Amino acid sequence: MHWGDMGALVLAGGFSLFGLYLIADMAMGGHPLAVLFGTAKPDAPRKLTQAEWDQKTFTTQPGEIILSTSTAVRPGSTFPKIAEWKTLRITLERDVCLGSCPSYTVEIAGDGSVVYQGRACVAQAGERHAQIPVADVKDLVAKFRDVDVFTLRGEYRAQVTDHPTFTTTIAFDGRKKSVVDHVGASAGMPHKVTALEDAIDAAAGTGRWVGKGACGGKP
Repeated sequence: MHWGDMGALVLAGGFSLFGLYLIADMAMGGHPLAVLFGTAKPDAPRKLTQAEWDQKTFTTQPGEIILSTSTAVRPGSTFPKIAEWKTLRITLERDVCLGSCPSYTVEIAGDGSVVYQGRACVAQAGERHAQIPVADVKDLVAKFRDVDVFTLRGEYRAQVTDHPTFTTTIAFDGRKKSVVDHVGASAGMPHKVTALEDAIDAAAGTGRWVGKGACGGKP
């Protein structure tokens, strides 16, 4: 074999290997020009942490649905144990709407004491007090644990203006979590949050003060 023939074979083999390299690089998401001109692959976008997702606010248009961004965890697994029950405060605030929605706040303490503050469209405005069994308070805490409230976003808000806004808060041992619900079921909010809101009303007995409301609304 002549030296010229050997050179041709080496050159052909080199191009074949280079071609295979190009194919392999493109299969991994690369660009062939990056091999020729040394262009670096762009950095992949940074993934948000779960804590960043939890603090992220999402809005929707009517009819839109947002899938949950929370990772799958055992219900209640992130809910810390309460060390000092005397620090516990559970609060539900319901704001007015463009119609006749009752507006009031109710707070339940760890010892079972209840403080209600009626503002508008309620049968009884002003401050009222009551006492409920501590066992009922612990039942409410169990519902917060079942919802796994500390994994929820801070706000679930649909793009509508003629509905009331509800804010549920639990605080204890220096921790605090609030969930704002403005037609939240249409913005990815778990239905258990609505059940939790109603459970707070039931435990506190707010119906006795809200009634049918001074504006003709429903309790």
